[in-house]
Amino acid sequence: MRLRLKMPMCFPLLKGVTIDGQAEDLAPVNLTVGVINSVVKDLQQRLMNLGYMEEDEPTTYYGDATSKAVQYFQRQTGRKMDGITGVDTWDALMSESAPHYAAKLGFQGDDITKIQYRLYNLGYLTESGQINGTFDQDTETAVKKLQEVNKLTIDGTVGQTTYNLLYSDEVKANIIALGEQSEIVKKYQNRLIALGYLSGEADGNFGLSTQNAIRAFQSRNDQVVDGYLGPDTRSLMDSENAKALRYASWRTKR
Repeated sequence: MRLRLKMPMCFPLLKGVTIDGQAEDLAPVNLTVGVINSVVKDLQQRLMNLGYMEEDEPTTYYGDATSKAVQYFQRQTGRKMDGITGVDTWDALMSESAPHYAAKLGFQGDDITKIQYRLYNLGYLTESGQINGTFDQDTETAVKKLQEVNKLTIDGTVGQTTYNLLYSDEVKANIIALGEQSEIVKKYQNRLIALGYLSGEADGNFGLSTQNAIRAFQSRNDQVVDGYLGPDTRSLMDSENAKALRYASWRTKR
């Protein structure tokens, strides 16, 4: 049911607003999917300004994208994530103290999945199974590594600065190099052993022998030979198209 002009419980009064020459109804108390009203433009613009909605031309239609953006704001402010803009959500969103978008430990949603895909493509998450829509410890660790590599404040939260960098052309991928010790290194040492480039047991230490094995793999697979365990090299190692070493006698020790 829509509220008419003289009723008090409504969003901003739209005096004089017309559509096709006719006076527009007041916005309903609860803005939900399907509502068409000029006040929705103000809502969308505010969501865009705070980073909850992709930048675009705001419209008068309250669709699924608007509902999802409202849910992210509600999550950020500890409200029920119903995607409905009631008086409480409206007031909080329009407040000068309304928080900017940020993703952090414990959050769930499609936006978290998107962030995880980006971290995976940049090499900060190494397993496709880590893309699960939940901002868990693995995701937080990946974000901290991204911030470290790109010289940002290391807090494990995807705030405005980290988010903007994450989707920019300036972001630095996670290139694993000589001297690193990690489970990621161990994983790809095992892969190099399976493909015949490395012998012995994987220990997670990126030494000269691991670097040489990577160089040999890159050369055999027509990649840039730099000895780094970068995203492109890891991606090819994980694929069925990875070429094994032709002669086992060429294998190197770790």
